[in-house]
Amino acid sequence: MDKAMKRDPDNVSVRMTRALNSKSLPTFLNRGDIALEDFEYLAGLIEKNPESLTSIKKKVYSNLTELYIKAGDQARAEKFKKLTESL
Repeated sequence: MDKAMKRDPDNVSVRMTRALNSKSLPTFLNRGDIALEDFEYLAGLIEKNPESLTSIKKKVYSNLTELYIKAGDQARAEKFKKLTESL
């Protein structure tokens, strides 16, 4: 997935797949930061063009909520929790 990302960093499907895979891997593989980076990137795309990415909004926001809770960033977790609940 990393190679696919390097070839096409704006591909939403590749970005989402890598984010979900990275998030689900064991912590000792240190892929949490990559998952967070990918979900943040997708959230940025959603903000820029909210009508075109409606199908992934809830999944992106809920995963960001979980990742920020795990990272101890309650402010960001709350932000994405509210966004998730508003859908």
